[in-house]
Amino acid sequence: MSNDNKNLLFDFINDLSQNKKDLLTEENDRDYSAYMINRFLSMNITTIMYANEMNMNSHLPKRMQYDYYLHSLKKQKRFFKYIKHKRQDDIDVIKEYHGYSEPRAKEVLPIFTEDDIKYMKEKLTKGGVKNGKQKTK
Repeated sequence: MSNDNKNLLFDFINDLSQNKKDLLTEENDRDYSAYMINRFLSMNITTIMYANEMNMNSHLPKRMQYDYYLHSLKKQKRFFKYIKHKRQDDIDVIKEYHGYSEPRAKEVLPIFTEDDIKYMKEKLTKGGVKNGKQKTK
């Protein structure tokens, strides 16, 4: 996804949430990602039920989904904190330490404690110098 598309995504979200100017046109219809809009709107307590409704009706055309949000959501400034997978480096440690694939490492991640991950990181530390600095983990 290019930066222009990312900016357009946030333009759509802001339009649905607070601006209410109906930015969706035939020209930018391709850039409207119903999945990403639903994902962001599900991250706010005031819009989660609307997002759930659209997830259940994902078969509807983009225009209908957009209109639903445009006319259903109360005009209000909202902050959507995008949730990223915070433990990707832990998954990478498990993959390297145990030789697991990405899906397998994600599957077993919950069984490891923070101490287990710390232990694996210590065992994987190779030492040495990187870019003129002592390598530490």
